Amino acid sequence: MGRFFYFKNQLSKFYFIIAEIFNISIPMKTFLLILTVVSSIFVKSQVTSHPPAGKDPSIEEKIYGNKKPYEQADILPQFKGEITEFKKLLFEKLDLKKFNNNNTFYFSELSFIIEKNGSVSSIKAEGDEKDFNAEVINGFKKMKTEWIAAGTGNWKVRYHVSVPISYSNPPLAKGTTDKYNFFGNKKVSTLEVFENVEQRPFYQKGVESFKNIILSKIGSLADSYPFTMSFVVERDGLCSGVKISGTDEEKNEKIKRAILPIKEIWIPAKISGQAVRCKYGIDFN
Repeated sequence: MGRFFYFKNQLSKFYFIIAEIFNISIPMKTFLLILTVVSSIFVKSQVTSHPPAGKDPSIEEKIYGNKKPYEQADILPQFKGEITEFKKLLFEKLDLKKFNNNNTFYFSELSFIIEKNGSVSSIKAEGDEKDFNAEVINGFKKMKTEWIAAGTGNWKVRYHVSVPISYSNPPLAKGTTDKYNFFGNKKVSTLEVFENVEQRPFYQKGVESFKNIILSKIGSLADSYPFTMSFVVERDGLCSGVKISGTDEEKNEKIKRAILPIKEIWIPAKISGQAVRCKYGIDFN
């Protein structure tokens, strides 16, 4: 009870101070109501929603996919079954009788979104023949496919799949769908340093020109001293992680200090058309 009367006393003092400062006269009940409303608005204005720690809020809305304009996910979705059998299973659900009466070639682009819980949504089929589009959609729904969601980092993400479906009479080989092609090119790590790549990094003016630049920096330090220079060609073409290997550690360190920083830009290595970090070495004999 003591606390209640103390609070009531303090509130009354505050009321009279406000009334005196602003030269107003309002009932205590009205004053309390205004104070309550203002306090509520202030508290709400201070409350902000935050995403889970470490999570990029853009991931919540972003849709990844196996074709442009969608960005590839770090972890590809998985089909609960053999993905190479996807088209075969789809054709088993299609009613193709009405498409066997002429020599027409039918084509439809089946697309859908694999949701974060493994379900599918936004099922579409686009092509010139509306009846064939509708049959592709119906056949896909009959499949009742099950999927494991794609991921980026430690988070599940929505993933857009686009699959070309074609048929003709006499029917073309139904074939199978290769996993690599089905989900497009797998996203290549932007952090890993590769040694085996599809396209090696290269210096546009030639390696010999690059060696001459290095030699001009170290001068007499390289006289009759064979060494190997290794470094990483970054995705933007810059060189990092320079190491000098030779029989004299003191000389190695002096050469390294003399050549840094390296400002020359290289053409980066590539895997599946994507620029990657790559280890590179040059012998100086």
